[in-house]
Amino acid sequence: MRSIWLIAENFVREQRIVLMVFVGWIFGFVLFFGLFAGPATASEYQGLFQQQAIYGVVYGLIVALQTIHGERKSRRILAVLSKGIYRGEYIAGLMLGNALLTSIYMGCLGTVYMFVSWKFGMNASLWPTIGAAWLASILAGSIALFFGALLHPAMAAVGTSLVMGTPLLLERGLGPAASMLVPVNYVVKELLEYSFPRGWPGSWHFVPIAMLEIGLLWFLTAKIFARRDVTVAIE
Repeated sequence: MRSIWLIAENFVREQRIVLMVFVGWIFGFVLFFGLFAGPATASEYQGLFQQQAIYGVVYGLIVALQTIHGERKSRRILAVLSKGIYRGEYIAGLMLGNALLTSIYMGCLGTVYMFVSWKFGMNASLWPTIGAAWLASILAGSIALFFGALLHPAMAAVGTSLVMGTPLLLERGLGPAASMLVPVNYVVKELLEYSFPRGWPGSWHFVPIAMLEIGLLWFLTAKIFARRDVTVAIE
């Protein structure tokens, strides 16, 4: 477990610049609304919160897409695996690191909008919605990491998009329940319906599905990656 944590910690450190940009974007837009855009209403801040929560879901995906490719290109992966760390532990460390990055982003998002809701005298229900977005981001990152273990980041992005977009096509025949097949879509749809007074508008049936899929993706990614030759140089 210690090796997994150290891999995750190192992953967060490597991605700190991207993390600072995304977190700075949260604070920057809220300050812009408050100081330069004139008197903003609660509904405008609500729309900004929805947008930034969805970007938090996408954030986990973007970071995960190029993770393994970048590790192989820098040859850092050889130094890690040469210390007797199993491929499954390595993948678990990357997934945990991605989850930590998402946790920091979502924590900052919730903290900022707690103060925004207090400014308008509202007791907004933020954290359940942020928790749903956090889990969806981890699932999106797990899908991206799975394809990133097989393909170049550009092709991995295509594969990830196809998997995440398939439930939208199936909804025509199976109805809205099809969005639960890959719950990232379900969470994003519910985020678009979010409001400060009402809070999280959806159900929580997606949680066990998402957790099961994250575990399955870790298993499959580790099994596939165990058969990859990481000593070959890549461009």
